[in-house]
Amino acid sequence: MRRAAPALLLALLLAACGQGQAQDPAKKAAERKPLPVTVARVETRAVQRSVETVGSLLAWEESQVKAEVAGTVDKISADLGDRVKAGQVLATVDAREFRLQVEQSEASLRMAKETQERMRAEQDEAKANLERAEELYRRELISAQERDRWRTQYRVTQALSQSSAADIQRMEAALGMSRKKLQDATIRAPITGAVAKRHVNVGEFVKDGAPLFTLVVADPLKYAGTVSERYAPELRGGQALELTVEAHPGQTFSGQVTRVAPAVEVQTRSLSLEARVPNSDGRLRPGFFAKGAVLTRKDETVTFVPAEAVTYFVGITKVFVVTDGKAEERLVKPGTRQGGWVEILEGVRAGEAVATTNLPQLFNGAPVSVVQK
Repeated sequence: MRRAAPALLLALLLAACGQGQAQDPAKKAAERKPLPVTVARVETRAVQRSVETVGSLLAWEESQVKAEVAGTVDKISADLGDRVKAGQVLATVDAREFRLQVEQSEASLRMAKETQERMRAEQDEAKANLERAEELYRRELISAQERDRWRTQYRVTQALSQSSAADIQRMEAALGMSRKKLQDATIRAPITGAVAKRHVNVGEFVKDGAPLFTLVVADPLKYAGTVSERYAPELRGGQALELTVEAHPGQTFSGQVTRVAPAVEVQTRSLSLEARVPNSDGRLRPGFFAKGAVLTRKDETVTFVPAEAVTYFVGITKVFVVTDGKAEERLVKPGTRQGGWVEILEGVRAGEAVATTNLPQLFNGAPVSVVQK
């Protein structure tokens, strides 16, 4: 029993010492001097939301002019880069054969019409003869056989007249075809635009349907691009578009979304869209690679804090809100950047003060003193 008493006394002394040592950090924390910090107010700003897109500029319209008739090209009136109007002559094919065909068809039609006039006269005469024969037959002055002979003659002239009318219709159609071939020997621009390519030379024989020119409409241009499928719910026709191209660094070109694909491309997990891009000054060219953003919506009151107020550590983003001389640690969810400010989706409210200096020394509940910058 006597041996146990010294051991018990030693244990009590060690416990007392330990308690005294454990209280020292608390006393130090209570006696810690306030850490000087600068603060900034949480602000609200307007933010233009957008969706990134990449794609290419294409001609608004593209037309490949082809030969309507076979023949030898004898004249070219437009070349690469020329601006042309709808109906303007681009080239001609040797039309001598087609003119002869027109003249032949016109002559055949004239002869057919003369024959028709003669047939009509014979038909009128045969009809009159038949009417007289019918009257004579009723008076029993001629036989039924004689009357039938006049009736047959009238029917023959009637059939010949109808056949002549059919011949005229056929010849008029042939004349129309000949005139069309003569007209098609002159190649005209189907649209107003510019010559993107010339496929033929003077003296070259072309077949029916051979390509002669490629025309493009370069004002406006069509932007064909894609966006990630995650942004599909935010896209719709009529939204504004801002694009940049490598040929004009630092410049932005505006457009408007005209079409959005109803389905996502499975291989790329992207959604296609088209936009109309004005190009009155001609600085943009079909085929340019372009990238930019579709302006989806504008949020007027978005919370922002200075970038220096945000601290990051192993995937955690936080700020320190200063209230009543103490720093309160807040976990926040950052968004977009706007210059030297960071959007905060949740965690702080507009008007609160956040520390912008000495963040590594701050902790939740740390005493601070606000100093001017």
